[in-house]
Amino acid sequence: MKENLEQQILAVAEELFIANGFDGTSTTMIAQKVGCNQALIHYYFRTKENLFQQIFVRKFEATITHLLEPLTSELPFNEKITNCINIYFDLLQNNRQLPSCIIHELAFNPQRREFIRNRFIKNSIRQNAYYHYCETVENEIQQGNIRPIHPFDLILNIISLCLFTFITLPIYADLLERTPEQVEEYINHRRQEIITQIITSLHPSTK
Repeated sequence: MKENLEQQILAVAEELFIANGFDGTSTTMIAQKVGCNQALIHYYFRTKENLFQQIFVRKFEATITHLLEPLTSELPFNEKITNCINIYFDLLQNNRQLPSCIIHELAFNPQRREFIRNRFIKNSIRQNAYYHYCETVENEIQQGNIRPIHPFDLILNIISLCLFTFITLPIYADLLERTPEQVEEYINHRRQEIITQIITSLHPSTK
């Protein structure tokens, strides 16, 4: 019963935090949607900050994993890039409000940035995965398979192109009065376009 209620609180809190942000969500709103006493939320999680942090960590962890795991696989490089974009795109497509939520929290909350730096950036396992990815990029450059590019620039290009698709999705849908079907077609088009852009930009002849 306890685990079920905790998971229910987490699921509802995640939905509300992502939709409304940290400041726009109260424990009262969460309790009302769960159908439980507000005191139970404080019992399980002590504070709204602790509750949010659990959700934020889980989502940020998923983002990092979806980016690094495909890039450190043993597949040919172009397949690594394609898999990375597809897997990351799937994550964003299934959590369409997530990009705006994460960017807002990182941009306007210095404590959140500090927490992420200590939890993920300084994490030795994550560092090893990133170093392995950097070595892979450098090897591809030395072998003449891709043009010279800093590994961080490559991963930033992937992140920014994918994120921008979903951050601007409401603008695209509303201003151009697109139907839900047209929005889905646009998303699928953007996925393929991003893969093509990234792969083409890495060609040795590209300056």
